[in-house]
Amino acid sequence: MTSNSNHSALNETGTLLQQLDAALDKLDSVVTQETALIAAGKLRDAGRLQADKSVQAKAFLALVTHIRDKHPNIGTENPAFAQALRDKFEIFQVMLKNNMAALQTARSVTRNLIQNVAKRVGKAETPNTYGYQGAMNQPKPQASQGLTLDRAL
Repeated sequence: MTSNSNHSALNETGTLLQQLDAALDKLDSVVTQETALIAAGKLRDAGRLQADKSVQAKAFLALVTHIRDKHPNIGTENPAFAQALRDKFEIFQVMLKNNMAALQTARSVTRNLIQNVAKRVGKAETPNTYGYQGAMNQPKPQASQGLTLDRAL
């Protein structure tokens, strides 16, 4: 390999690592915003970030796949930057776990709320008196009211 091609390969490596770093920053920013919104109870606003989060995650994964497939030795070509990126990714993974925990908590709270409302509505419609021959009265079929929920989140 000539000096020019060595320099060109190092430039390409540096550029790819910079692109990967930028993609990780963008994804990190969206996930951080989403986590903050969930923690503040603004689930609808957090849900609006889903499309952007998906785009950023796909861009990041596309770069990771490209680097893995086309530049398997990229870590040895620019070891300091590659290590800094690995360290940054480890921090991102911790933050992503926190995001997943916040999402799971929000889902669990929502599920419990829906179940409690459904139970209360069901109890309100159940007769608590005895009918003919001492049997419990059965709820009237028309007495059941539907419960509409928006489960988009």
